[in-house]
Parts: sequence; structure tokens; C-alpha cells
Amino acid sequence: MQQNISVPQLIALAKQERVGVLASWGAVARDHGPHYEDQVCHLAVVAAGAEVPLYALKVAKDGATPCHPLMLSYSLPLTPWTWDLKTTCRCCNPRAA
Repeated sequence: MQQNISVPQLIALAKQERVGVLASWGAVARDHGPHYEDQVCHLAVVAAGAEVPLYALKVAKDGATPCHPLMLSYSLPLTPWTWDLKTTCRCCNPRAA
């Protein structure tokens, strides 16, 4: 059974289990417009506040979007992933809107 949990619940669980979170939504998610960036910003802010590391297997050509794992090699290592809160997030920087 699949359960939907909120970002704060996911981050709280990761913190409790002392693990990081794999960011892996893929470049297609960018097609969802500003709502996409708001969700990514929310994840990054909550994770940073809880000191939970975010990881990606690979970053897309745009240099920011974590790739979806479907077509990636099983041998790729986890690498730290960050979101530039100061320049891209409308909730953190109103000028980015």
C-alpha cells in the first residue's frame, strides 16, 4: 500500500532514521511551471532546516534538476544535491519571481 506523506513528514522521518533524501523527479517536472519551483524550494528549505542531506544520482543538463533514476545506471553513486535558494525561489527571494 502506497502512502502519501507531506514534505515535512518525509524530512522528519529521514532525520529520525538518520538518512538523506534522494531528489529524483527528472527534467520533465520543470514543465509544471512555478508550482514546480515552489515545491522544490519547500523541500530544500525544510531539509536544510532539519539538517537532512539531499542527494541525486545525476543532475540534468540544466545543472540543477536531479535526474529521474529510470534510465540511469545502477552503479551511479549518490552525490550531494542542493537548490540555489537565493536566486531561484520565489518564497525565499521575491525578485526571482
